[in-house]
Amino acid sequence: MKRQTSLIAILLLGFAVPLFAGETEITGEVVNSEEIRDPETNTYILRIQVRIRNQGEDKQIQNQEMINACLGPAWMLNDDLTPGDVIVLKGKYNEQNQLMVQEMLRNNNIRFRIRGENNEPLWIRERVKVRNQFYNPATEKSMKCKIDELYVEKETGILVAHTKTQNGEMIQVRFAPEWHLRNQLRIGDELELRGSEVKSDGKLMIIAREMRNLRTRQEVQLRNREGFPEWCGKGECEQNRNRESCCGEHNKDHGRKKDK
Repeated sequence: MKRQTSLIAILLLGFAVPLFAGETEITGEVVNSEEIRDPETNTYILRIQVRIRNQGEDKQIQNQEMINACLGPAWMLNDDLTPGDVIVLKGKYNEQNQLMVQEMLRNNNIRFRIRGENNEPLWIRERVKVRNQFYNPATEKSMKCKIDELYVEKETGILVAHTKTQNGEMIQVRFAPEWHLRNQLRIGDELELRGSEVKSDGKLMIIAREMRNLRTRQEVQLRNREGFPEWCGKGECEQNRNRESCCGEHNKDHGRKKDK
C-alpha cells in the first residue's frame, strides 16, 4: 500500500506556503481550548479561541479581536496547546464563521497539516481491506513499538496506528473506536501491547487486546481473551442501534462464523 503523507509535524525550512482562493492566514495567541464533537467526522476535535495579533487584508477578521478556530483531534499534536501560545493558522471559514484550520504553525518552525485544500479531514482515511481480519487467540503476540502515525477509519471509526518496532519493522495496529480511547494515545507514544497477529499479502497487522502506554503509564484493556471488544454496548456504542456496525469486525460470534 502506498504510504500516505504523515499527519505528524513537518519541519519548515524557512519557506512560505502560498494561500489558495478563499484561504486566510492569521497570527494569534491561544486564549482557551475545548474539545467538541465534530458531527461530520464523528470524532472529538479541538476548538480554540484565538486573540488576533495581525489582521492583514482579510476583511472577514478586520476589527475583530478574537476568532474561533477548529483544529483536529488532540492526538494529532505532539504537545498540548496552552493559553498564551503563539500560533499561525491557515484555513477557510465555514458558515458559522469559524476558521476550519488546514495548517497550524507552532514554535515558528513546526507545521501541522490538519485538513486538505477542500477542508477534508486528514485524520480520516479509508479502511484497508485485509482478508480474515478477525481476532484469533492462537496468533497472539506481545510487542513494544512507537506510534509513527495515527488516523481514524472512515467506515468503522476505529483508531489505527502505523508503528515502528524496536528492530525497525513497520506494523499497523488496530485499537478501538476513537471515542473509547479519547486522548489516551498520541503520535510518538511508546507502547507495550499484546494482540492477535493478522497477515495478508505479506503485510502484518496487530489487533490489540491490551496495551500499556509508557508515556502515561496507563494500562488499557481493549478486548477480552477471545477478542470480544470491551467497548461493545458501552458509551456511544450503547446508543448505536446497529450493534454490528459498532462492535464491527471484532464481534466474537461473527469472527467464529467466518473462521469455519
